[in-house]
Amino acid sequence: MLLLLSFGVAGCASQGTQQSVEDSTSRFKMLAGATTPAAWHPGATWSFIALNKNGGIESAFVFEVTDRIASTCSGGEWKQLQVIAGDRKRLSQPAYSIQGRNLLILLSTALCDAEPGFRGELSDAGFTGRSEFSHLLGMEEFGKAYGVPVDATPDGRKPELTQDELALGVASLGLPYPGLIARMGSPVRESDTGEGRQLEYRGLTVWIEKVASHPDLPTRIYEVLSTSPTQCTPSGICPGMPLARATAMYGAPVVADREDGRFFEYVAKDASCWLQVATRDDVIRSIRAECQP
Repeated sequence: MLLLLSFGVAGCASQGTQQSVEDSTSRFKMLAGATTPAAWHPGATWSFIALNKNGGIESAFVFEVTDRIASTCSGGEWKQLQVIAGDRKRLSQPAYSIQGRNLLILLSTALCDAEPGFRGELSDAGFTGRSEFSHLLGMEEFGKAYGVPVDATPDGRKPELTQDELALGVASLGLPYPGLIARMGSPVRESDTGEGRQLEYRGLTVWIEKVASHPDLPTRIYEVLSTSPTQCTPSGICPGMPLARATAMYGAPVVADREDGRFFEYVAKDASCWLQVATRDDVIRSIRAECQP
């Protein structure tokens, strides 16, 4: 019963209605009787991100699921999570408890009266829930939390953006103009931007720089924008996917508030280039690859 309360009811009693408590308990029982998704198993690698109340990324972690018993102050069966990447200062012997599709993660099990973690539901697509902090006076809820299964690298390195990922579809930064035409064919529309040429394909826009000494001669790609689920990065990150999928692959992004909206930017290692991701309801709406001039 203690675990049932921590999973399904503790965050709802404060809402002040008996109906919400009953609904939460009913859903918990339903999910507890469901089959745990196959992607959650010992040896699997999962990436999680937590958003703050303003929608920015508060933290990001990558864990390996284990079947080793964990010691916690909470009732029920708990197993250890092996840390692969993330801010280790926020972690202390993380653990998880799972009942069917109900998943509860404790980021720290060091103190019984101070337990930060994630609580939510597993599906075939991943984890959706919320970030919370349990303490002596009750429980505080923060922003949303998401998780997705990812392929672990053989050496267990931290997820990062490499220069090889600076491409969308067949349009990679630095690709010569003739190479783009050979791969993509003629664009639907082409225009002069003053700094170069803008080529528009279905779901993909490409910018080509000019040579100063030959202003009529386009040379190489310096920027690419994809709004299509078929125009993806080499690792398969596409518009239409959860933002958590990109974070799992490239690490925690920089949250940038610009004149035309909020963006999540993944900066390439050892390069002045990045992927800029626009979202709607935590789903990728567009991906832009570009470099500093």
